[in-house]
Amino acid sequence: MAPYDLLTAGPQRTWSAVRSVSGLRSWRVELGVPRSSRRRGFTLVELLVVIAIIGILVALLLPAVQAAREAARRSECCNHLKQVGVALHNYVDQKKVLPIGVVALPLSPPGPAMPGHTALAQLLPFLEQSNVHNVYNFETRNVAVANRPATSSPIPTYRCPSDNTAGRKAVFKLGSDTELTRSNLAVCFGSNTCVANANGRNIALDPIRTGVDTNTDGAFRLDESRSLADFIDGTSCTAVASEILAGQDDRIDPAAGDMVYDVRGLWMMQMIGASSYTHRNTPNAQVGDALFVGMGAFFCVSRPRAPCDNTSGVVWDRYHAAARSNHPGGVNVAFGDGHVTFVSDNIDLMVWRCLEAINDGTPVSGF
Repeated sequence: MAPYDLLTAGPQRTWSAVRSVSGLRSWRVELGVPRSSRRRGFTLVELLVVIAIIGILVALLLPAVQAAREAARRSECCNHLKQVGVALHNYVDQKKVLPIGVVALPLSPPGPAMPGHTALAQLLPFLEQSNVHNVYNFETRNVAVANRPATSSPIPTYRCPSDNTAGRKAVFKLGSDTELTRSNLAVCFGSNTCVANANGRNIALDPIRTGVDTNTDGAFRLDESRSLADFIDGTSCTAVASEILAGQDDRIDPAAGDMVYDVRGLWMMQMIGASSYTHRNTPNAQVGDALFVGMGAFFCVSRPRAPCDNTSGVVWDRYHAAARSNHPGGVNVAFGDGHVTFVSDNIDLMVWRCLEAINDGTPVSGF
């Protein structure tokens, strides 16, 4: 008879009995007898279902993430335009007029026929860029090698993060390289073309300009300044600046026979589409921008959302460039009172043209 165990109130188990039970359990495992306590892994079908569900969730969330990022980029671009609007008012407070759209006439004999100094270059000290403004020589050409320390300096306020201008420089090779940083903001030159009437002349080579009318109906023009008193339709109803897409061809080298270059998106360059735009066409229009084409050179290279019309020649009253951006559906526009509005690509063309006119007698709001 087995010894009696006082703790369990039953027969005391011997070591041999424990070994027998352990051996029985091992035998059941070896024979594949199922145990309810064993953990079971995923089957291949279950794994594929989980992967499919994760893929669907990613596909649903990715557009939302991209939309949130673009909203942030658009907001940053809007903020940059607001800074330009404030800078314009600070400029007016000090100078009593807006900056000259483009300084094209020689400043003093024997100065260059086309200095090319832009409104954006004149605004630099009002955007906390006095260090750049101080090394910019307004007594020589904008793209002269002497101006490289200024023109190669990045101006973050003039960029929009939705375009790839950050860190990019165009190279204008004139004996030695002149580096020009890319940008995305531009001032408004009116509802049609760069000048009203060029009288068939290339203004860059003809400073006398017999029969030439350089006026525009916009906030900016060649060689003359506007005052806020000229905004008969009201500053809150008149566009002064917007966005452009920078060109992707970043080098011109006449000595090497490379005469193809995209000047769009260069804050120091005098050409339409580089630092200025017009309301001839609606935002992001499929109609190509018309820039300088002549003397063997092409200054506009088509890219997605920024086509070119390379039939304009060298006559300035044929030059025009639309407001353009990578924002879905439209562009940011700054107005004369400093506020910024997002304007749809689908805006009526006549309304769009009225928005830039300073004194056409048809102020537009609530568009």
